[in-house]
Amino acid sequence: MTGILLLGGNGSRLFPCTRVANKQLLPLYNKPLFFYSLSTLISLGVDHVCIVARKQDIPYYKNFLIKPFSAAKCSITFVPQDEPLGIAHAISLCKKHVKEDFYYTLLGDNVYIGDVSVINSHQDAKPFVITSRVANPNQYGVLDSKSSVVIEKPTKYIGDEAVTGLYYLPHDSFEFIEKLNPSARGEYEISDVVNYYMQSGRMNVLSAESHGLNWFDCGDFDDLLDCASLIKSIESRKGILFGDFVAQLALKRAKEMNFYYVREYIKSIKNNSYKEKFKKTINLDL
Repeated sequence: MTGILLLGGNGSRLFPCTRVANKQLLPLYNKPLFFYSLSTLISLGVDHVCIVARKQDIPYYKNFLIKPFSAAKCSITFVPQDEPLGIAHAISLCKKHVKEDFYYTLLGDNVYIGDVSVINSHQDAKPFVITSRVANPNQYGVLDSKSSVVIEKPTKYIGDEAVTGLYYLPHDSFEFIEKLNPSARGEYEISDVVNYYMQSGRMNVLSAESHGLNWFDCGDFDDLLDCASLIKSIESRKGILFGDFVAQLALKRAKEMNFYYVREYIKSIKNNSYKEKFKKTINLDL
């Protein structure tokens, strides 16, 4: 299964921190933000990840990812997006790298707390999106229950079910994206893709809350703080890590994983508290 992870964007709502680092490299509690989204894809059974990022950021991601993915016998592809032309445009750059009939796409600043693998039971002949109730629907793409379409940042109330940043799409979505025209803001909108499948009756809508998931769009400082507080509470109570993609690789791909790499990775962790949590998370005597 291929998963496209979108790690681009300028992160304007996180200024001035994003003057010195891409927003997905910023810390969320005790890990870089992108660790969590990558861990989500691995939990969903993805074994080939396409990273879409700004050209200048790709070396940082390579430094983090090549060794652990190689150790887990997973493949990873890095795709530069020269201009921020929208989510659908970023997806289109990965067309030649996706061989399966369906694939996942995940926004790198979206965090799902809970057992996200439960949504794998919906992998059938239909694509799907995940919605979550929000207090400020005018800040999101919102599902209009009456017309069954997604409206980007509606100016009047049409509902409070925001479409989150995890998409399960069919391969023919690439052909549809190629025919899209840019929106008024000059971007190729993912909502146009979702609406195409909605209106043809081919899109399932799953509720995050109904699947035991808490969703965070970590695009500003308040969301980062709220999400970090919940992660801290979970890790303190259970004594294990949440969202460490190396630990998730060791758990999800135990049969394929080179545990010599895992042992060396554990030795490299200088934070003793983090090291003990990591060892407890993978539940192996190393």
